[in-house]
Parts: sequence; C-alpha cells; structure tokens
Amino acid sequence: WEAKVDNKVEIQSLQVQTMSKNILKERLMLDSQDPTFNREERAEKQRQDLDSKTGKVLVTQASSLVEVLPNLVGKSLQVVTVDSENLLRVWDVLQNTNLQSYRIELDSRVTAVAIDDTRTYLAAGSNQGETRIMNLASGGVLYDLPHCGAEVTYLKFINGMSEFWLFGACWSGKLLMWTRPSKENNFTVTQ
Repeated sequence: WEAKVDNKVEIQSLQVQTMSKNILKERLMLDSQDPTFNREERAEKQRQDLDSKTGKVLVTQASSLVEVLPNLVGKSLQVVTVDSENLLRVWDVLQNTNLQSYRIELDSRVTAVAIDDTRTYLAAGSNQGETRIMNLASGGVLYDLPHCGAEVTYLKFINGMSEFWLFGACWSGKLLMWTRPSKENNFTVTQ
C-alpha cells in the first residue's frame, strides 16, 4: 500500500505482477536473441549466486574476512574462516569442500578469533568488547569472559607452564589474560 497525503488522505493499492514460467521462458528467449547476451556469463553468475547460498564461497559481497586460521586434523589440511557476518566455515583444502558452517553467537560483529591447540575451543571477540569461548565442533557457547570495554582486536590461546590460558588485546590498549575456568573460580582477569 502506498499512502499520499494532500488535503485528503488517499490510499492507493499497488499491484505486484508475478511472472509465470512461460513469461520467464519468453524473456530468456528474447535475451538469447540479443547480440550482447552471453549465455556463459549468465550461467557463471547463476552458479556464483548458488555457491553463495550453499556456502561454497569464502565470503559474500556483503561481508569481509575477519580471520583465516589453519586447523590441522590428522592428515587433513583444514582452514577455518570467519567473516564479518559472524559466519564460521571449516574448509578441507585438499578436497576443496566446505565441511561445516555455523553462525558465531555474539551480540555484535566478530573482530578476533583463536583456536586452541587441542582443536576443542574457539575464542571469539567482538567490536563491543565481549569474548566468548565456544565448542569448535558445535558452536555451542561454553563460557562468557569478562568484557574488556572496547573492541577486541587479538586473541591467542597460550600453551605452556603458565596458569594463563587465553591472551587478549583490546582497542583501548588493555591487555587481558584469562585462566582456564575451574570449579573454584570462573576466571581470573589480569590487567
């Protein structure tokens, strides 16, 4: 419906025409008779559109890559990509296939991610300062870490003799170190 306000209010109905299959076929026939029509270009564009819907592309035109992480699992070479729409995808590089896709559950845009060496945990930070630990295989949220108050710009799992488990950096200049959660304490934040 479209409303126009003059001295009186007129409501005017807008009709939407739907095209039947026959009309679409006729249009395709007309396009194919046009000398500038390129059937291969049209087929390629349709394939690209289908790939973006099925997850066979790294990013769509509306998003950008946030992080690309190697994920070595046995003899398989995998790459994990995260885009600005919070979509995580796991790729098998050797077979050129998308193995897994899910949306990272954050209230705002993902700006940093890290995977631990056991390939169990995924840490994701956002532009609003929140950091979450998730199960890499399922995407389920395991822990919400304390906010740093500014955009999270870097995350890295720490291995070694230290009590600290995860390192983070924020746009405000804060550096944070979180311990592995335990039954006694949820987290220790060092600033």
